[in-house]
Amino acid sequence: MQAGFALVETGLNSAKNAVNILFKNLIDMAIGGIIYYFIGYGLMYPGEAFSGGFFGFGGSGISADMPEIAGGKLYPAVDFLFPVAFAATIVSGAVARRMQFRAYLIYSAVVYPISGFWLWGGGWLKVLGFHDFAGSLLVHALGGFAGLAGAIVLGPRIGRFNENGSPNAMPGHNLALSTLGSTRMRR
Repeated sequence: MQAGFALVETGLNSAKNAVNILFKNLIDMAIGGIIYYFIGYGLMYPGEAFSGGFFGFGGSGISADMPEIAGGKLYPAVDFLFPVAFAATIVSGAVARRMQFRAYLIYSAVVYPISGFWLWGGGWLKVLGFHDFAGSLLVHALGGFAGLAGAIVLGPRIGRFNENGSPNAMPGHNLALSTLGSTRMRR
């Protein structure tokens, strides 16, 4: 997943942003995964005490006390890997080269797990009876809206518009990379 997003984002952005995008995707998985282990997982699955709420923290690391989902018990070691793959990759392309890396990691480690709790951890969406197939709405809507918010707050990329407001084309530098990345993301 990370490799696919790295290729898509690198190919669709200018060559001067390639290192930044590749680094962000690598660190998203490495450091973001560690932060998710110590903080994010406890935010996403805080336990029964926080059922139906908007926010909770069940402690650091992976807990053996997992909520029942779809009639079966989650296996913490297996369930840990799935959310890590989606943590922040959707946002990174929208804010390429314009967002401080610290802020990006905070989003990756905190915002995504809180929204995940709303459904998968037993939060308010779960209580309302909301159903989502593999996070297709929850994950993608959060990533899309966070990317849009980031782009609005950060403003256009430097060089995107001329002084008179007319746009400058900013084509991607390698469509082969983005095509390879889009096929990689499907699996």
